[in-house]
Amino acid sequence: MKVSEYVLKDYKQTIKEIFRLARSYHSDLLYFNEKDLVSLTPKEFFEWLKSIEYIPDPDGIEVVQRPSILFDNIGTNKPFDCDDRTVLCLSYFHLQNKKNAIFGNATYDLKVCVIGRGSKPHHVHIEYKLENETEWKAFDPTYPRNVFNEFLFPPTYYECFFEKDFFPGV
Repeated sequence: MKVSEYVLKDYKQTIKEIFRLARSYHSDLLYFNEKDLVSLTPKEFFEWLKSIEYIPDPDGIEVVQRPSILFDNIGTNKPFDCDDRTVLCLSYFHLQNKKNAIFGNATYDLKVCVIGRGSKPHHVHIEYKLENETEWKAFDPTYPRNVFNEFLFPPTYYECFFEKDFFPGV
């Protein structure tokens, strides 16, 4: 598997990479050998993902990985932090949308949100809603203490992005 390495100038570049990896490699979730991830409800997927140990990136290095690499890294003490979980969450919902479209069910609207306790961003997660709903729900399985459909903490910094912000043709 090819690994790409380049300097990220700001957090928006990380968000763009999260969207790209989820869009390009969401089918990796179909090949996870330990569990049928696509058959899980959003809450079951949330609970499964938050049970995986949080491993921060090395100091000064931002690591964002495709799902198959993340699966290989489970239990190895390699980075598995909030941006990696965001890639997996977006991938999961992309597959749910494909499944829902086949059966004529409502699909999910998705956005990636960057939050912080102060005036700067330091955490990322997704928010989702069914296309026929109005209320967005936080989806942040970063730590074992996180609660389904709730923010990790009340953010004072809050900015959200849609995939079309980076990839207008999508």
